[in-house]
Amino acid sequence: MNIEKEVSNYQKYYPEESTSLNPLLLEIEENPSDLWNRARTSGHVVASAIIIHENRMLMIFHPFLKKWLQPGGHIDLGESPIQAAKRELLEETGFAGSLHSWHSNHSIPVDISIHRIPANDRKKEPAHLHYDFRYLFSLDENTPEEKQAQHHWSWIDIKKIKEQNLINLFYKINMQSP
Repeated sequence: MNIEKEVSNYQKYYPEESTSLNPLLLEIEENPSDLWNRARTSGHVVASAIIIHENRMLMIFHPFLKKWLQPGGHIDLGESPIQAAKRELLEETGFAGSLHSWHSNHSIPVDISIHRIPANDRKKEPAHLHYDFRYLFSLDENTPEEKQAQHHWSWIDIKKIKEQNLINLFYKINMQSP
C-alpha cells in the first residue's frame, strides 16, 4: 500500500483541494511510514465506503461519536485503504460491496476528508485527526438476506444529511456523474 502515491495522484486529479490536504501532506513529509497505524496519535489514514442508491446513503450510527456516518474505519496491517473500506462495509452493515465503476478509470479515492476525532478516555486515545480515504461502492446483489452487522445502519435521504464534509462529497460526486 503506497499512501503517498495515492495522495499524489489524488492531488493531480483534484488540484483545488491541495490546501485542504495540508495536515495530511505534513504528516507524509514528517514521517511517511505507517500512515495507517492508529498508534500515530497526531493522525492516521482510515477508509470509508460510500454507497448512494436512489438519493439515499447507507449510513451507520457511530456509538462513540453519536452521529450517523458512512461505514468505515481503521486499516489493518497489510490492507490497502480500498480493502479496509470493503471490510468495514461488511462488518458494520452486513452488506457486501464492490468498487463502483468510477474507480475503473480512477485509482484514487473519490474523496479525502480530514476530520478531528475527540479524545476517548475509555480507549486511552488523545484527540487526533482521521485522514478518511473515501471510495464509492455498489452493493453486491448476492448479499445474504440475514445480515450480521456491528452497528445500527439505515438508508438516509441525502437531503437530510447535515454533515458539511458529506454535503461537499455529494456535490463532488454530482459534478463528476460517476
